[in-house]
Amino acid sequence: MTTIQEVRAKAFAKAPYLMTALARLVLIAKPGIGTMAVSDKWQMFYDPSVLDRWGVDASGAVMEHEVWHLLRFHHKRRGSRDPKLWNIACDIAINDDEGLVARLPEGGLQWPMFSGLSPNMLEEDIYDALVKQGQKQQGGRPGQGPGQGPESGAAPPVPKDLSGRTHGDKPGDGKCGSGAGGEKGAWEDDPNDPVGGGDSEIEDVMVADAVAQAVKSCGTVPHGVRRWANDRTAPPTVPWQQVLRVAITRAVRMVPGATDYSYSRGRMRHGVLTPRLRKPSCPVAIVLDTSGSVSGPLLDAALSEVDGILKATRLPCTVLACDSQVHGGAQKVTMASSVKPLGGGGTDMGVGIRAADALVPRHGAIVVLTDGYTPWPQSPPRGPCIVALIGSSDSAAASIPAWATVVRVS
Repeated sequence: MTTIQEVRAKAFAKAPYLMTALARLVLIAKPGIGTMAVSDKWQMFYDPSVLDRWGVDASGAVMEHEVWHLLRFHHKRRGSRDPKLWNIACDIAINDDEGLVARLPEGGLQWPMFSGLSPNMLEEDIYDALVKQGQKQQGGRPGQGPGQGPESGAAPPVPKDLSGRTHGDKPGDGKCGSGAGGEKGAWEDDPNDPVGGGDSEIEDVMVADAVAQAVKSCGTVPHGVRRWANDRTAPPTVPWQQVLRVAITRAVRMVPGATDYSYSRGRMRHGVLTPRLRKPSCPVAIVLDTSGSVSGPLLDAALSEVDGILKATRLPCTVLACDSQVHGGAQKVTMASSVKPLGGGGTDMGVGIRAADALVPRHGAIVVLTDGYTPWPQSPPRGPCIVALIGSSDSAAASIPAWATVVRVS
């Protein structure tokens, strides 16, 4: 008789990078359900009889498949989409791994089975394509548009695959439980069943990040798994101007002036605290990498970002041209064309960061424009530090300290 412990051990052996996630699962026997499925509480329900019918290896593949639903947050990404069709779309995305599909007991849903799909598509895009395909097969019958859900009207028709089959109505074929963002199984309703997680979003994210790091340390993994891990661990690719704006807002400081009143450092007159005139100021110190590795197009891109910072702050900025030392002192500029990009030697952005941190008056934020190939100081500066990576690789990004906000400049 095949036990669930043997199945989990097989999944460990086949995909050791999934160990953290697989260990978090609470395994709950539900005789008669005819499948394995997951809830959004990291519960894995299984029918003991199917383990014998499928065998240890195939059952382990199903367990791997189900845990990927949780790691990809399919239950949180569904939104208002139809649960049945969303589950099918997510199954297709997971089953981009040919090796995993080959081990599943009854095959698996894959993109070549449907027209309009291609490899490496996001779950959301697969869903939209399936909605359009189903409506086309129904003669354009109105239903849900892409991204819409049950409350917006009738559920979208489930499209037939190229062989004429319809999916999503039987276990193991687009019916993986609420943890997959699919329809909640009746077996999930017992309040006495233990839970494995789901209450803490932070814990869920930590488990996914731990798996991603484990994948990156493994020698050979499926291409789709490697791509997921790289996406998971990559620095956020958000608009540079947006990140700068947020950092500057957080770093806003009040310095003596004459445009607004503030009780900060006010004066006591006759026992009453009176405000003083002050003006808001957000000085930014820019450490510009002028080492030998940053030249030509890379240096032009960095200077372009200096202009972007000046436009975003609408204030003069202090630029420090730095390779392994600061050249030309602190350059206060109002346009990038005024910057003297002196240098061309070795690289140590720590020197520039420390120089920027020592400026008087103290600047509200430090922005480092670099390709990332540099040693970094162990201790953070006093204020916010943003590292804008220009033309950098993942290895350069991985060396940046956790105290810095990292942004890729495209």
